[in-house]
Amino acid sequence: MDKQTIIEKRFTRSYPGYDIEEVDSFLDDIIREFDIKDNELNIARLRIRMLIEELERQRQVAKERSAPARPSPKAEVKDEVPIEVAKDEGGI
Repeated sequence: MDKQTIIEKRFTRSYPGYDIEEVDSFLDDIIREFDIKDNELNIARLRIRMLIEELERQRQVAKERSAPARPSPKAEVKDEVPIEVAKDEGGI
């Protein structure tokens, strides 16, 4: 059932029957609730889609971080320079 079905629904009159204005008012309330729930559902779906996209971005970042680092072609390798230790001539 959708909102339009509720709007277009017509009831037959009978004696003793229901107050038509009361029934119409109740149906209007139901239609408003349908609209509210429909909007909430659309917002939830959008939020889910945004969260899935963010999850995929985070997975990509994690994947890039875990990839082995390649040395830069401009990286220089420095030779080790030995350090001379001065001897104290006075003993220890």
